Amino acid sequence: MQANYAMTRSDLLNPPLRLPDITLPDAREGTSVRLRTAGDRSVLIVMIHPDCSDCATWVEKLAAQKDEIGSWKGDVRLVESRGTERSYPFSVLVDPEQRVGQAVKLAPPAVIVADQWGEIHEAAEAGDEHRFLPIESAVEWIRHLATTCPECEGEAF
Repeated sequence: MQANYAMTRSDLLNPPLRLPDITLPDAREGTSVRLRTAGDRSVLIVMIHPDCSDCATWVEKLAAQKDEIGSWKGDVRLVESRGTERSYPFSVLVDPEQRVGQAVKLAPPAVIVADQWGEIHEAAEAGDEHRFLPIESAVEWIRHLATTCPECEGEAF
């Protein structure tokens, strides 16, 4: 999916795909977490298989970029079909009905990058081979969304 900030007639007839505005339980905290972020933050949604070593390896590499993602006003939400025994430095949202995947037409494992309004700019399935979106690309998307002005289609700073 390619970012396109300029509103066109086609966008009015076929609006961009958005994250579903749902709340899911956090596996560790026991609280509910909104899938979309609030305010001026972009979100990186990572749909993973519970207790899968390939998924865990990718998420551990992503965890090393947590501070950089946060510095660019990005949040990470992991989405699983059930709670996991693994400890991650991100929210682990439980989605047994796979509402997220159904809404965006992706099967786990997958990575979704959305802006502060929930508009999806990147959606990539990793497939059975667990070929996730490169972490550098995910971080670059978050940086891009933090520095691009949608009204003027230019860099915000």
